Amino acid sequence: MAPPAEDISPASDDGSIPDDAILWRRILDNRHAITKNKDGTLRPSSLVFRDGSEAREVSLHLADLTTVETVLQGRPDVIAITAITAGEARNLGYAVVSDPQPDDPSHVYIRLPDGQTHGQEEKASRRLANGARWIKHPPETYSL
Repeated sequence: MAPPAEDISPASDDGSIPDDAILWRRILDNRHAITKNKDGTLRPSSLVFRDGSEAREVSLHLADLTTVETVLQGRPDVIAITAITAGEARNLGYAVVSDPQPDDPSHVYIRLPDGQTHGQEEKASRRLANGARWIKHPPETYSL
């Protein structure tokens, strides 16, 4: 008998969000949020895709339900926006969870299953960061 499928508690994956849905992540003005590739180009750090809290939920926005201007509104601390797809997150074991808020119907979060080690979380967040695409680049004056 096969073991039961692991439930990603407390949040289960929202199958209504298709794998090709684009998810945006705001990047705050933090010297650890952006790193440099070997070729000198900038990319988000893996820390962008880690929450650091016990909940381990990373907040994003469903691009189809918002605009760059809305995501930036009232957030002068945001220096860039990066994108991944729901499928990229799911392929690394994340649940993609719809979490609309009264002032933000686009809000979603991704969450790794309970029981993941710090090393597993670090590896998954690094893979997301390596594959992320810029929606709003960091300012040219940004220095590491």
